[in-house]
Amino acid sequence: MSISASVSSATQNISQNAQNLAKKAKGLDFAKYAAKGVGVAGLGAVLYDAHQYGKIQARTSGKNQLAESACDAYMGSTTLNSTSTIDSKLQNARLSAEMNGSIFGGIRKGFAQAKGYIKGAITSLAENIVPLALSAATLVTGGVASKVLGAATAIYGGVRAATVAFGIGKPNPLSK
Repeated sequence: MSISASVSSATQNISQNAQNLAKKAKGLDFAKYAAKGVGVAGLGAVLYDAHQYGKIQARTSGKNQLAESACDAYMGSTTLNSTSTIDSKLQNARLSAEMNGSIFGGIRKGFAQAKGYIKGAITSLAENIVPLALSAATLVTGGVASKVLGAATAIYGGVRAATVAFGIGKPNPLSK
């Protein structure tokens, strides 16, 4: 087999592979995949925002719980119902333990943080119900509906980004 025959055979194989790839590419619906991609991106953004806000609320709730416990212990240590020195020492020991976080502090803080995380995440999801619904509907539906919902999600995201980042369409609070 000569070199020219090998080159000719290789060229023919490459040409045939290119034609096969072109046929497969014609069968792909790029709008469908773009819509699904927008849906995944929108859903990811909403869930990320909910997670971050949940973490913020968890920290705040945990700190508030510890502060309330310390305040209760302090208020309890400043008053006595009797003249007993044992009662006084018990109250002061509780105050000292509360201030060090050694009496159920971790457990109470953990429950408060879990409650705060759930409350924050649900609040964020409720505030972002429109992009959440559009993104989820884009992923669940198919055909033309999915493409329309994907376009609506992209438009909503673009308008929101323009409003938040650049102030477009946002009323100026100083000019009334």
